[in-house]
Amino acid sequence: MTEADKVPKTQASSKIGFIGFGRMAKAIWAGIHLAQIYTSENVRIYVRDEAKRDDISRTFGLTTCFLKELLSTCDVLLFCIKPQEIRTFLDTMPLVDSQGKTVISILAGTPLSVFEPYFPKSGLIRAMPNTPARLQEGMTGLAYHVNVSEQQAHIARVLFGCCGRWVEVAESQLNSVTALSGSGPAFMIEIANALAQAGQAEGLSFETSLELVAQTMIGAGKLLQQTPSPKKLIQEVCSPKGTTEAGLEALRASNMKDILHALFKATLERANELSKPQ
Repeated sequence: MTEADKVPKTQASSKIGFIGFGRMAKAIWAGIHLAQIYTSENVRIYVRDEAKRDDISRTFGLTTCFLKELLSTCDVLLFCIKPQEIRTFLDTMPLVDSQGKTVISILAGTPLSVFEPYFPKSGLIRAMPNTPARLQEGMTGLAYHVNVSEQQAHIARVLFGCCGRWVEVAESQLNSVTALSGSGPAFMIEIANALAQAGQAEGLSFETSLELVAQTMIGAGKLLQQTPSPKKLIQEVCSPKGTTEAGLEALRASNMKDILHALFKATLERANELSKPQ
């Protein structure tokens, strides 16, 4: 059960303001919409481009508004703009009374200290979701500023519980969350694509290969959630001198671990770069 499951649909009365509405913000809204806890009447969107505002209204049935109105009227402010733009954005943002508001940032590599001078009376939260949120299969890391109340933390749990699962970590660990699950869907899909291409090279259609790989990844993930012991689960698939053992021997003889560690490190280093003042 997620935090969202515990909340009666009629009780999620907070008004949420999306500041920016790119792919990740749209995925979050899709998860929220599927959960039917927050309705479109609870949501306001701010984007700078007028044509995009019209498109959002037509496509999603959501209300767009000017930034000052959103900042003034929404209880939860969800920052979804590009990390490289945030400092300039905050410097030019209209000043409003932010006391008691919940400010959530999904910006990679952007510490909560960036928001402190602009929202001194708000509860500041960092979230690192991922794109499967739109199917309610997302994974989100949550980190809280010291001034976040339990009620504000609960709002974040409900919001991202609508999108899948969440874990709570120290803010210093959030860049590692970015490297594992925030960017992770692209890494998993790249691996799936390579395996499907291998199947295609041996006579299967690419579509059939991809379906086999995708469902196998889903099933393996669910096994890991139920039994968080990779070694035990691998042993359950293997038989002595069998096909799985032969494949694992080839995999372990390669430099797979080094490649995956390099992937993680490169992603983490970029997140750390974004954390530095521009």
